[in-house]
Amino acid sequence: PHGLPLGTGLFASFTATEVHWEPGDRILLYTDGLSEARDARGEFLDLSTLANPLSEPQPLDGVLAAVRRHTRGNALGDDLALVLLEHA
Repeated sequence: PHGLPLGTGLFASFTATEVHWEPGDRILLYTDGLSEARDARGEFLDLSTLANPLSEPQPLDGVLAAVRRHTRGNALGDDLALVLLEHA
């Protein structure tokens, strides 16, 4: 479910969600530099397009390549940080 990031506001409401963490599963943590990456028309990056790169052997390389393809050399409007966790 969509919601505010952790630690924002004392009165933020959220719904707890529990998922199974199986070997081979991955989770990508990212800053808003990823979700706000825009193309030349100002369109945001569709985060659902990152599912394929995240299944590759070098997932962060694939994610960064997808961002570069989307922005086509345009500067990011914000800094970008990625952390990938994988259940080994």
